[in-house]
Amino acid sequence: MSGNSESPESSPSINKSEASDALAKVCNYDCECINRSLTTELEGIKLDIAILEGKLLPEVISQNASNTNLLKAKQENMEAIIQHQE
Repeated sequence: MSGNSESPESSPSINKSEASDALAKVCNYDCECINRSLTTELEGIKLDIAILEGKLLPEVISQNASNTNLLKAKQENMEAIIQHQE
């Protein structure tokens, strides 16, 4: 055999610890990116909810006031009917 060929023992090997560390860094980076992306998406959803609540709340209050007025009118009518029957 020629002296130029490298034996498996002399070829550079990958240190398992270094490979594990490199993989952990990649996974950690991916997790950080995913977490940032999810956090950004969550903040967007919170903003959408706040906007919708701002639009819906006055409408709900107005509807409740209208319903309350209708109930008061019905109550007055019922009281008038009761007084008329007595």
